[in-house]
Amino acid sequence: MSSSNDPFDIDVSKAVPKLKGQSNWLSWQRNLRNYLRSKTPEAWELLQGNHLLPEEPGLYPEGHDENI
Repeated sequence: MSSSNDPFDIDVSKAVPKLKGQSNWLSWQRNLRNYLRSKTPEAWELLQGNHLLPEEPGLYPEGHDENI
């Protein structure tokens, strides 16, 4: 990662400790959440599953005969 003069530009490896399993899960989760929210608030929402993919649009209206 390139160095920055912005004091709020924190490297994720310094902000979030490595996950070691159940022993540090809660602090890891909190630190990751706070880090992602500080960078891009939508990132945490995406990881939580709060944003769903839109339905794929159909090519033809229902009941349309493609052979016409």
